[in-house]
This record gives sequence, structure tokens and C-alpha cells, in this order.
Amino acid sequence: MALGKRVRVARRFLRSVRIDADFGGSASLDGFICPHSFADVLKTMARHVSEAGQGAFTWTGPYGSGKSSLAVALGALLNGNPDLRKEAANALGQGVTRAIRDALPAGTKGWRILPVAAHRDDPVAVIGEALKRTGFVSRRPRGGWTESSLIGALTEWVSSRPKAHGGLLLFIDEMGKFPEAATHDGSDIHVLQQLAEAASRSNGRFLVVGVLHQAFEEYANRLSQETRDEWAKIQGRFVDLAVNTAGGEQLELISRAIESDHRPDKPGMLASAVAGMARRKRADDAPCRSPGSVLAATSRCRMPAWTDIAQAVRPEPAQHIRLPEFFGTPRLSGLPEFCRRQRSLRSRPALGLPSRQPGAVHSRFA
Repeated sequence: MALGKRVRVARRFLRSVRIDADFGGSASLDGFICPHSFADVLKTMARHVSEAGQGAFTWTGPYGSGKSSLAVALGALLNGNPDLRKEAANALGQGVTRAIRDALPAGTKGWRILPVAAHRDDPVAVIGEALKRTGFVSRRPRGGWTESSLIGALTEWVSSRPKAHGGLLLFIDEMGKFPEAATHDGSDIHVLQQLAEAASRSNGRFLVVGVLHQAFEEYANRLSQETRDEWAKIQGRFVDLAVNTAGGEQLELISRAIESDHRPDKPGMLASAVAGMARRKRADDAPCRSPGSVLAATSRCRMPAWTDIAQAVRPEPAQHIRLPEFFGTPRLSGLPEFCRRQRSLRSRPALGLPSRQPGAVHSRFA
């Protein structure tokens, strides 16, 4: 039987996460995996909050690196729903959960989450409308939103709530849309600096996290030196954390995403060899999950061809795999096209890959 008819991708890996739509639902945590790199981001945040009083962060990473999924998981861990908090704690692991709860105590009613999906517009208006839409304020200020009215509404909400509420967590997904708009129409993004300063003065009760695909200065390449200096000052108010899964972590995500009804009695020789290499590599990286999980994932996948697929998705050793594109697009390097070209589960890949040796597979993910 053709490989394309035997192999499928779990549905949860085919949809993009939208933080403004997916916060607060248990379905958003379905299949969530916390790799070592994600754990590092959250533990580093917790340390900055508890030791330095820092309240503003940016998460920077390529498209498809899991930034929005991590944001939803953090929001679930801090929100007021006990069942959802428990589910998030199980997904994130004991160490991460303890670090976050020590730095950001949730109180009895949890944190309120304000998710904002940025677009090319004035950030004051976009965040202000999100405040109204989610019920933080009942109506717009007279005359519309301004920087002072927006910051005032946020800080007033935080200060007026008792300790039973942990605080307010503002997530801005696609925050790079704001500087993109500024480069096109000259709009002001100074409010981002004001948000960061307000968060760092809140004694840990107001947290701002902006999600970026690239650093602030990259958006200002074609602007004047004065503007670039001003934007660098804004970025300096945020602690920037890289969110990017490593090669071994992507292997496990791929193995969990690929499903098949083909059930061999045990993993093939090549799969076992690759898993052994990945296991040794992951032991050096001290991952969240046990080093043996790679071999277990190979067995779960129940498909001898998955190691070839893992090699196929790594065109260059240092290149990040864009998992949503790999799983869902018909381009040559994607899974659908790979499966279409295979006549059977035993056939060799048709992508013209340079080597079938397990060492070559490992080097591409090292």
C-alpha cells in the first residue's frame, strides 16, 4: 500500500495556535510537549521576575518554533481554572511549574490573561480594544484610547484587585506587526516602552510578554539612525529570550505527530541506530523528558520510514525545521509530498538525499 495512504499527521499538529482564540480551553493543551528549550525560557523568566523585578519580556524565534503554544501553556498554568492549571502543570513538568508558581503566585483566583493578536495598526488602539473585548473595561475612554488612558486602565486594574488575584498577564502575539506598521506609516510604538516600565514597577503583578519573529532592530533597518536608536531603547526595556527547539527536540515532535496503522513488532535496525544516537545527544542536553523517550517515540510511531522522513526535513544542519509547513504543505520538502512519492512503507525516499547511513541522519539533527 502507498505510504501516503498509511501515514497521517495528528490533527493537533496541523492547526496554528492563536493566543486570542485558544486561551482558556483544555483542547489547546492537547498533545503539548515541553522540550528542554521551552523549560529554559520559563525558568529564566521566573528568575528575572523573582530576582530583579523584571516584568517585560520578548520571546523571539522563527515561525513554527512553538512560541504561541508555549504562551497558551503558560497562561493555562496561571489562570483561575484549577483543572486547567493541573493539566498545564502536568504538561510543563514539576520543575517548571514550581519555578513559575514561586515567582508568580496565582492566589486563589489565578491570574487574568489578556491575549492580544497584533496587526499593522496603532498598538494603543489594538491593545485598548482587546481590553474592552475581554471585559477588563466596560467602554472606551471619552475621545478614544491614548497612551495614558491605556496604561492607566491596565495599572488601575492590577492595583484595584486583591491578592486573591495573582495579577495580569498581557500576551502580545505577532508583536512585530507594530514596528512593521511604524515603518510604513510612521506611527509611534513608544507605548511598548511604557508597558514594559509599568510591568517592571508592578512588584510582580503585571507581566508583559511580546512574541517576535526577529529582533526589534531588524524591523528598523531602513529607518534613520535616530529611529533605530529609539527602538533599541524600547527593546532594552524587555528581556529577550530565544524560543527555538533543538534538533533532537524536533525529532521527538515529528515522531509524535506522525501516525500510522502499520505496526511492526519492533523498531527497525536504522530506527534503533538513530534513536541511540539521539539518546546520547539528548543526554548531553539534559532534556525535560527522559533520554530514552526518543526510542519510545520511534516505537510509538510504528513506521520504519520515519527516520528517513526525519532526515528529509533537514536540508541544512543549522536550519530550523518549520514544522507547520513540513506537516501541512505540498512542497518538495514537506511530508505530504514525501509520502506521495513513496510506493510503499519499504520503499526508499525519492527526494535525492545524499546518504542512508544513520550517522548522516544524526549529523543533520546534532
